[in-house]
Amino acid sequence: MKVLVYGAGAVGGYIGAHLIENGLDVTFIARGIHLRNMVDKGLQIILGNEEKTISPNFASDSLTSLNNVKFNVVIIAVKAWQVKDAAKQILPYTSSETLIISVQNGVDSPYELHDVYKANQIVPSVFRGICLISEPGIISVPSQCSWTLGEFQKHSTNNINSILSPFIDSKLKLNVSIDDNIIKDLWKKLALIAPMSGVGALTRSVLGVCLEIEELKLMIEAAVEEIVAVALSKNIILPDETLEN
Repeated sequence: MKVLVYGAGAVGGYIGAHLIENGLDVTFIARGIHLRNMVDKGLQIILGNEEKTISPNFASDSLTSLNNVKFNVVIIAVKAWQVKDAAKQILPYTSSETLIISVQNGVDSPYELHDVYKANQIVPSVFRGICLISEPGIISVPSQCSWTLGEFQKHSTNNINSILSPFIDSKLKLNVSIDDNIIKDLWKKLALIAPMSGVGALTRSVLGVCLEIEELKLMIEAAVEEIVAVALSKNIILPDETLEN
């Protein structure tokens, strides 16, 4: 299976390293010193006290050096505002059978991909956990992470479980699973991170401080309630504990 990670930063690089360890043929698109160090020294993954150096099959800052290549899977791991452009950039390197996986926070990316690709090609995903580029070419993963994938439209992708089965096993402490309602999972994560990050940015305070101040706590709760209401208007019923969590 040939996999392209378009945007091999912290999350994209970690996922790509996970797939390389699972024996897949992975190409990285990255940039700057991070890319140069990956090419020269390999991509170093630090998992707590463990260190592993991963060598991608190919890494570059551009797809133009690839000739007559069609990927089986493309993981779009750029920032959310870059998804529309990325979808067009990778188009020549895909076929009608290529799966396109989004990993962005928020709920827009799968729909933006649908402007370019068929519904049965799109696989939204939710990444949970902390990983960061501690130095160019080095990704630190201090604790267990998870990556959940699923169909954009239910029952549109034939044999999604068998297609993605090579993604499941991991030697890099990444728990991977398939969810039969991934869109709901995207909304659940949105309801968690959007209010907290918004209020945190507004007040320049950490979550613990915000929750200790009643007015800020009420602001966060109101934002979560609004997200739950918007999801409900789209026939997406979030669990009762969404607000409690």
